[in-house]
Amino acid sequence: MSMQSKSQLYSDLVFINVQDLVQSLENDDKRLKKYKSLCKRSGGVFRTVGLIQFLTFLAAKATKDTEKHHEDLLSHLRLELHTCNIVNSENIVSFLAAIRQQEFAEYMRTSAETLKFLQWHKRISDILIIGTVED
Repeated sequence: MSMQSKSQLYSDLVFINVQDLVQSLENDDKRLKKYKSLCKRSGGVFRTVGLIQFLTFLAAKATKDTEKHHEDLLSHLRLELHTCNIVNSENIVSFLAAIRQQEFAEYMRTSAETLKFLQWHKRISDILIIGTVED
């Protein structure tokens, strides 16, 4: 078994999720470009509003048919944090509930790790998704 740094693990998880999205949405170029644009903005939004507000924003936007790229990013973050045993959850509802119930130190750790994942989403979506969309 090979040893991976945390950074390698995070980039691998994000790469797999973004690559799967690109393959599953090959006929929905607009949604992919919106996803890429969201990934580019997310770090700034996250730093401004904080973890639970950012995730709740994604969940609220995801309810609209034209905003499914928010659901894509939220699902990716949930899966990545679950895979790394940072936030264990079965679905988006239990994910958000688990974060709301975290103690302060755990919440700060989850915030820091989520920001690292968002940085990988920004980099990898920029590599794997061609083109941009005006919002």
